[in-house]
Amino acid sequence: MNSPKKNTGPQQPTSMGTGNASGPTVAIGIDFGTSYSSVGIYRNGKFEIIANECGNHRIPSVVAFTEKGRLVGEEALAQADIDPANCVIEVKRILGRHKTEGGLLVQFKGETKCYHPEEICGIILAHLRSMAERQLGGPVTCAVIAVPAQFSDGQRQAVLDAATIAGLTVLRLINEPTAAAISIGINKKLIGEQYVLVCSFGGGFLDVSIVTIYNGVFQVKASSGDTRLGGADVDSRLVNYFVKELQDKQSLDITCDGVAMRKLRKACEQAKRTLSYTSQVTVEIDDLKDGYKLCTTLTKDNVDELCKDLFERVILHVETALRRARKDRFAVHEIMLVGESSRIPRVQIMLSEFFDRRSLSSSVNSDEAVVVGTAIAAGILSGDKSCAIQDLLWWDLVPRSIGMIGEEIDGATDGVAESPRILISRNSTLPLKVRHRVKNFRETHRLYEGESAIVSDNITLGRLQLEGSFGEGLEDVGLSFNVDLNGVLHVMVEGNIELKATLNKGRLERYEIDRIVYEHKRLILEMEHGQEEEEQRKRKEMSASEIDRQGEIEADGLAVGTWDRFSEWLHCICVVTFDLELGQAMELIYPKHVTLTEQEKMNICYLAFPDSNSGCMGDSQFHIRLRVSSGSENSTLPKGLQEFNCHCMPVHRADPGHFWGFVYFRQIKDATLKRGYFQKSIVLLTRLPFVNLFYELCSVIAPAYFSTGEPTLEAVCDSVCKWPSLLTDEPLQLHLLGSVYEVAIPKQNGKYSTLISPVDSLYPANKSGVNGR
Repeated sequence: MNSPKKNTGPQQPTSMGTGNASGPTVAIGIDFGTSYSSVGIYRNGKFEIIANECGNHRIPSVVAFTEKGRLVGEEALAQADIDPANCVIEVKRILGRHKTEGGLLVQFKGETKCYHPEEICGIILAHLRSMAERQLGGPVTCAVIAVPAQFSDGQRQAVLDAATIAGLTVLRLINEPTAAAISIGINKKLIGEQYVLVCSFGGGFLDVSIVTIYNGVFQVKASSGDTRLGGADVDSRLVNYFVKELQDKQSLDITCDGVAMRKLRKACEQAKRTLSYTSQVTVEIDDLKDGYKLCTTLTKDNVDELCKDLFERVILHVETALRRARKDRFAVHEIMLVGESSRIPRVQIMLSEFFDRRSLSSSVNSDEAVVVGTAIAAGILSGDKSCAIQDLLWWDLVPRSIGMIGEEIDGATDGVAESPRILISRNSTLPLKVRHRVKNFRETHRLYEGESAIVSDNITLGRLQLEGSFGEGLEDVGLSFNVDLNGVLHVMVEGNIELKATLNKGRLERYEIDRIVYEHKRLILEMEHGQEEEEQRKRKEMSASEIDRQGEIEADGLAVGTWDRFSEWLHCICVVTFDLELGQAMELIYPKHVTLTEQEKMNICYLAFPDSNSGCMGDSQFHIRLRVSSGSENSTLPKGLQEFNCHCMPVHRADPGHFWGFVYFRQIKDATLKRGYFQKSIVLLTRLPFVNLFYELCSVIAPAYFSTGEPTLEAVCDSVCKWPSLLTDEPLQLHLLGSVYEVAIPKQNGKYSTLISPVDSLYPANKSGVNGR
């Protein structure tokens, strides 16, 4: 298809892009979310969600500023707990505001800096771009970015500016519900025309769209939504509830303490996620403020009551979308939930009851649906010829009506007030072009978006001014209003070359964007230079400490194991025996030095259950993507170890890293009993920031445990206690149950963590086996 500027006829749908003469361009699909963002790519007939250095497929949409440099993702989120004033969270919700409203003030390298929201967004997009380049091994310049369907013209233009700052050329802005519908259309074989209701309920926005799918054609019939309704609003309700409780019962005011408010918000966010699979949760903060310890119980009913009006607004927008599409709820074939907030049980129950207790679609992971559809759209627009996607088409809509009204010059009131004029109606198919003639062309005209009859209640799109030589006898001027495939409005004068239409939207000018790009490139060079100096300094310190450690080992004759060294590698090792017939855990064994709460014990037993991969355990952002089944083509395990079944899922977030929970299990039959089967599982928990390293580590520990006759847990712990320290650049030899394995440890430079090289797998140092060494 031609470029968006040439697509001016509404009869031309979004279709496959034409590749250049040198072959199709590699393009990535970006899901830029309020809380988390991810990037994917479609190639060779398959889509892939790209992981960062730590192995995470989603990164927090957070940017932090420190004295040393700039942090993005997990490191920035950890920094937000320490210094929330210099961290930017949920920047997506403030995108699109007028540049005169001011920027975001932070302390960076000892100076007060002012950043536009587009700059922060550009930093996150640049980080996602670098993740893709590291995975693909080459430069990436083109992208398709998913945005909420209810994004205004200004917000869409802000995303385009942010992509320019990140060095990306945007092939298309695709609406999130449309991308989700594409993912379900690819993964599920649909017969005939199907009406799909897509409810995208994320961290900051709500979008409800009615999409028809027929023979690979995706057409949005109607949409509705709220740009101020998301999971962040649920968190705010919980935070306000606890703040009021503290003020009334403890006379403790924490509203002026940024660190305390951040601790409370983080605890409320985790409690909300935990309540997705349990009826109550304990909110516990050791040192909230001035040594005060918060410990209280929050139930699912409390959350439902506090957020009742928010959940009712979701149903209200579902009804609005159906009414705009002129369909009733019985005409919908599929109900698809997208976004992390769609896991809230009350929302799912209300939607199911609204549709007469129908089941909700679960064929696509709600966290991945948007990025998968965006990656597929990127493949189409970059010229991918895969048979599965080459015939796909999609049409998006204008989310709001666009109107125009004249503004009096110098406050004059002698003229008759002009009534507003609707230029483009809501739910018009993109792209489109309309023509209007303006008589009072000497005045400034205000363009707005919205449905309200009161113009001031709508969103101001910009101010239109005609410039040039009007001449005498000119009665009116013809204007062309074009909305391109990205949903951005352009205005041109028709039939008069002496006049020019200027639409001031309050966005960044080109020279401002160029200045921001230059500043970011200079900063990146400074940060890289500083990292090199820090690496050299740490390398010298580590070399000296390694010499001292070797001297101690030689003097003592052998290494002495400590529980501190065990905690450096693992948090806990548990062995769970599960009765498959009774459906309950029979035994949980874990080291005595490890303290586990009752909630953690329950999570571990739930994790060890053979069907736990269908549930939602706490922060389930890594759910499914890290699950490796036997014989997977992506598995890097030695062939001898791939026969062991495994599941992996995070138990809960921890500070400053994560507790990662991996489960390896095998089914056994109790010979002494004449009934069913049992399952013995080994669960490993750690705070290692590198999930790839921990995954490979677990792929050795668990099979070694089962293959050596299931030794005592103490024998495994003794081996781990004697492992060398992680703080080294040298490949380490790990002794485990009579075998020796080699592993290369990723370098950790303060907050900046990079891999020396991809960790392929942990093979024994002696390929023929070193048992008994």
